[in-house]
Amino acid sequence: EPNNNQSMVEVAVIGAGVSGLLAARHLLRCGLRPSIFEQSQALGGAWNSRSASSKMWEGLTLNLSKYTCCFSDFPWQDYEEDFASQRDMQEYLERYASTFIEKEYFKFGCTVTKVKKNHAFSNTAKEKICSQYKVEWVEEGKSNSQYKEFDAVVVASGFFSAPVVPDYLKLLAGDDGNKIIHSSLYTSSEKYANQTVAIIGGSFSAHEIAANVQQHAKKVINVFPRTPYIFPRYLPYDGGFLPLDVVLYSRSCDGPQTTEIISFDTEEKCSKWHNKLRSFLGNCNKQSVIGYPDMKDPPLISISDDYLNLVISGRIDPIKGKVVGAEFPTVENENEINYSEHISLELEDGNFLTEIDSVIACTGYHNQLDILDKDILDILQFEKEDTFSPLIQCCDTFHPDLPGLAFVGMYKGPYVGVTELQARLVAGLISGKLKLPTAAIDEALKISERIRQQSRLRTTPRFPHFDYIGHMDTLANLVNLTPPERFASKGCMVSPVFYQTNEEMMENCNLRLGKLKDVTVNGGSNKLITRLSMNALIGKWSFERTITEMSSPGEPPQKVSGEVVFSVLNSNSSPSARSSFDSIRYREDGFFELPTGKKLQVFREYDYVYKGDALEIYFVEGGERAHMFLSLKFDKKENEYWVAKSDHLCINDLYLGTFKIAFDGVAARDISMTYRVKGPAKNYESITHLYPIK
Repeated sequence: EPNNNQSMVEVAVIGAGVSGLLAARHLLRCGLRPSIFEQSQALGGAWNSRSASSKMWEGLTLNLSKYTCCFSDFPWQDYEEDFASQRDMQEYLERYASTFIEKEYFKFGCTVTKVKKNHAFSNTAKEKICSQYKVEWVEEGKSNSQYKEFDAVVVASGFFSAPVVPDYLKLLAGDDGNKIIHSSLYTSSEKYANQTVAIIGGSFSAHEIAANVQQHAKKVINVFPRTPYIFPRYLPYDGGFLPLDVVLYSRSCDGPQTTEIISFDTEEKCSKWHNKLRSFLGNCNKQSVIGYPDMKDPPLISISDDYLNLVISGRIDPIKGKVVGAEFPTVENENEINYSEHISLELEDGNFLTEIDSVIACTGYHNQLDILDKDILDILQFEKEDTFSPLIQCCDTFHPDLPGLAFVGMYKGPYVGVTELQARLVAGLISGKLKLPTAAIDEALKISERIRQQSRLRTTPRFPHFDYIGHMDTLANLVNLTPPERFASKGCMVSPVFYQTNEEMMENCNLRLGKLKDVTVNGGSNKLITRLSMNALIGKWSFERTITEMSSPGEPPQKVSGEVVFSVLNSNSSPSARSSFDSIRYREDGFFELPTGKKLQVFREYDYVYKGDALEIYFVEGGERAHMFLSLKFDKKENEYWVAKSDHLCINDLYLGTFKIAFDGVAARDISMTYRVKGPAKNYESITHLYPIK
């Protein structure tokens, strides 16, 4: 509860995104008064698409589910999607702020320009609860700078504050900024209609932007220096499928795990993590189209539902390599030398990518901390060019030599849960309600230094704190919020909801997660299984078909065999679409074997269309979609197979269709399609088995 004796302690909070809102919320809980400086006219930070600082494009879907990407005491509702959109997240932040933070604490349209230590500040006064800082800012529409002294400052502008653009692209962008942008400026695919677009990078944003931009682009090339594992948003779990974070962030042993793993210091550790990740892929997986990560390097994970399928379908061309140069090549025309309108990219191996219309650089971010005085940055050992570990501080939140200055959200990884624990830690330290032992502070600084040492290595993990469960438990231990034993046992998911004090809320979350697991294992969501099945079909298959005349049981069945290719047919260009495509084309090329042994070539096509809880199959005639054949709906799981059925009356003939699919990891390993046809002149059964071609 707020402490009235400290109600006049004022804290400047820089930023009103996720980090700033959490900082303000917990400062208020500790009886402190925040002033939240936000340069735009609305809260949300990177999630606010109306803000110049937004890093999100319309239609973006989060890569973590509502069970991880939530505030501890403000869970999402049951009816809301597992994976929120950019717009959903912005509305969620607005609801959170209106519930816990009154409008009077916000200073919108105010850009902080400098944070200085007050002249009375003393580095040796570590016993002080907080020390004064001078904060300067400029209000939108005004030219004069303003300032005020605060008892403490929380920098909550986040890790992803300033785009990193390679020098070779900076020079070129000066010639034509419309053709070369950083991913933070990407808004939609429409402006790239009929263009050849090069995406540079192997990050989350690189794969999702590549999948998004191909909706309108003529050709998409993705150049990446290291190969990641690319996972869809749902992973296999106990025979069903769950959001990937529910699977990956479930405890492998009883918690709490207060010893965080901070380095892959042996090949054995690397191999152990690689093997765990590969177990989700299955033997017939699609990762092979871009290659596998080196087992000796720390594993990288990226998340995209569509990227690999679009590679298989020829919509995205992946190239492993490093771009080292770019230019507009010269074009000689009679006596004149002009520059081409197309961009040429030079790769480290000496090859060139030419005839490129636009480049999107998904090359990361560094911290924009020039608002802090140099003496502050020196204490923090700030290295701007170090995008992995730019600061040395305890738990990425504070330095003992800078009492009253703290960071919230200076973190890369599963964001909300860790950031909220940082906010609780910072609020406790500034208010004096929490004191850490000197030994704990010293150990935290050593860990920060060890993490920075990793940034000097040839390869680094995706995140400085890659052990999410260990990091959450370590922070929770510092703020005395270790989850109760029954919510921290083996198999329990690590959700932010378990890191607060309302046990009824924890129980509700645990029940929701249990219900989620029961649904997916015992029957599944029709929409989810339909989408996963359609995605799993894409690729090449061998097929074997038998056709049996039911009215002549003694006759041997007719046989057809050959190859089937499923490929993405059309792009889903709706900005609010959750997938890059909603239909795929089935193309069958094979041979019909006559009783004489002679073989006749056969060919047929169908369109498979995702319609929520149904997978509709259409005839294709002359390359164009014709009338519907079947509308398959998944009903139940039989042994290892998910089963969908449909019936269809075609004039006088009744078609009974049964579709079965068995998964191995995220891939399909076996598919069967059975059609039982009954009519005045037809009485046969067709059974087709598909087997993946590796």
